[in-house]
Parts: sequence; C-alpha cells; structure tokens
Amino acid sequence: VGLGLTSAQLTNVTLGGVPAADSGLAAGTQSTARQLGAAVGIALIGAVFTTTLGSAMLARTHDPAQARELRDSAGTYARTLRDAPRLGSPTTARAADESLAVATSRAALTTTGILALGLLMTLRLGRTAGRSAVAVRENLPS
Repeated sequence: VGLGLTSAQLTNVTLGGVPAADSGLAAGTQSTARQLGAAVGIALIGAVFTTTLGSAMLARTHDPAQARELRDSAGTYARTLRDAPRLGSPTTARAADESLAVATSRAALTTTGILALGLLMTLRLGRTAGRSAVAVRENLPS
C-alpha cells in the first residue's frame, strides 16, 4: 500500500527538480535506485531473519542439526515439529516457535530501522532538492 501511494509522487518529485531534457535520465535513475534499494533491503532483512532463527534455536536446544533445519526451512520446520512429534520433543517444538518469534521480531526491528533511515534521508533530501530546484530556475534563460 505504501509503495503504491508513494511511487507516483516520488516520480513527480524526482522529475520536478530536473530540466525537461534530463527527465528520462532522472526517471531511469529513480527507478533503478528504487529497485536496487528494495533488493538490498529484502536481502538484509532476510539475512537478519535467518541468522537470528538459527542462532536462537541453537541457544535454546544446543542441537546444531535442529538449528540448521529450522534456519534452512525459514521457520517452517517449527510447524513440522508440532505436527510430527516423532521428530522432536514438545520442548524442541516450543524452542522452534520461540526462535521464530525472536527472528521475526529482529527482522521487524531491522525493517523499522531501514524505514527510519529512509525517512531521515528523505527529510534531508527535501531541503537539498528545494535548493537545487531554486538554483535550476535561477540559471534558466529569461
């Protein structure tokens, strides 16, 4: 929802501060930056999630095989442990659920940090972009 609400406005802001002759370059740069940012952000959040998932399970069970299985399954192994008790004890299933909760929480905090950084950069960009637009207008021929 947020991306849908901001994409058109972001393009307008990007193109509003550049001369018409450079609008294609500006739009392409904005699109590339958006896609690159999304890919890097998702990779970072995924890395935090999977790393935390494995380490939290290892701390709870002291069983590297169980921790690796939970990490490699991206958490779905917790459901398998609940549905097939022969694979592990109820304690192991509870440890997997708790590890999944911890990993989800850390991934959410990472997402919050990325969004906060983006907000701060946007606020700074707003002041810089405003000065740039004034400079462009002042240098236009009469």
